[in-house]
This record gives sequence, structure tokens and C-alpha cells, in this order.
Amino acid sequence: MKTLLKHLLLVVTATFACGLAADGQEQGTKSAAAQVPIIQMQNVPLSVALENLARQAAINFTIDSKVTDKISTPVTFRWENMTASNALVRLLKEQALFKVDNPQTGVSKVTATNSPPRVFDKELFNGSKEVIPWIQLMDAPLKVAVTDLGTKAGLKLDLDAELTSPSKPFKEQVFVSVRFENLTGGQALAAVCDQYNLQIAKSENGEVWRISRGK
Repeated sequence: MKTLLKHLLLVVTATFACGLAADGQEQGTKSAAAQVPIIQMQNVPLSVALENLARQAAINFTIDSKVTDKISTPVTFRWENMTASNALVRLLKEQALFKVDNPQTGVSKVTATNSPPRVFDKELFNGSKEVIPWIQLMDAPLKVAVTDLGTKAGLKLDLDAELTSPSKPFKEQVFVSVRFENLTGGQALAAVCDQYNLQIAKSENGEVWRISRGK
């Protein structure tokens, strides 16, 4: 219980620090172009720092499942007169990580290599064109997350047995927590597939998208 309370306190402290730094100007905290007088976090998990900076910079992001071992690393810093976007890039550089922007999904992926963004079949985004103001998943089982996003995208999905069978340990241990703003369901689905290295391909009849674990 003490550990949980400590973590919650860190989350609140990190958010509060960034909020104060913007001098109470809501629009400034949401703009990647606005300089923040002070950005300060102390002994917070890397994932919390990234989430707060990305939110301040209005950046949708995911963390590559291959680098999840680093996200609990505690970080402490105090920077002055810097945009939240630049602070995010600086923090990633100090942690030997990269932000790879994907123009198709509108989501940046935090990864260990500065490789080109993944390219998806353009037809994946031909479902629902509705831009969803807010998409948030908190510790959702991966198969549940994918199914929900597929529904939002207006797509028929066929999930590989490894994604749905309780006897398969891989998916039983994966839980999705993401927060996206102003994306279509197709973009969000693609971003999560990219995050967890899932393959998504159209069936021969062109009506169903099959999702399976990548190699």
C-alpha cells in the first residue's frame, strides 16, 4: 500500500511541476512551441516523465514494448526556458532512446533505435474517418484493446489464436495503457500494433483484417 501511495504521489508531483512551469496558461502547456520557464521533475519513473512532457507538448506517443524494461528508471532534472517538446527529446537522448514519428498514425514511438517509421497498408485507414477527441486504455488486456480499437476503426478483425487463447502466455502478460488525442480508430489501432509488434494484413476476400504476433 505504501508503495502504491508513493507512486501516486510521484505522478501528482510531476504533473504539478509541469503545470506550474507554464504559469497557469492552459494553451501554453498544450503547445509544443511554447517555452516553459521551468520544467522540473524529481525521482519520477521515466514513463511518468515522458507522459507528462508528451501531454504538455500535445504529442501522441507509445513506448516500444522492447524497451519497457527502462520505463521504471527514476529520473531527476530541472531545465529552464525550454519547450516541452525539446525537453522530451532531451530526456530521451539522455536515456539513449529515440522518438520516431509516424505520419500515418500521428503517433510517435519511443524506441531504442532511430529506424524509419513502420509503413502500414493505406486501406487500414479507410474505415471510420471519425476523429476521436480522446482514446484512453488503462491496463487493458492486449486482445481487448485491439478488439476495441478495431470497433472504433469500423474494421472487421480476425485475431490469431495466440491473441485469444488463455493457454498462450504471451498475451496473458500484456496489458495496454495508452492515451491518444484526436486520432481515428484506424490510427490508434495501427499505433498499438506497432507498439507491440503485431502484424496486421487484409484477408484475401478484402473484408477482414487478420492480426497476429510479429516475428
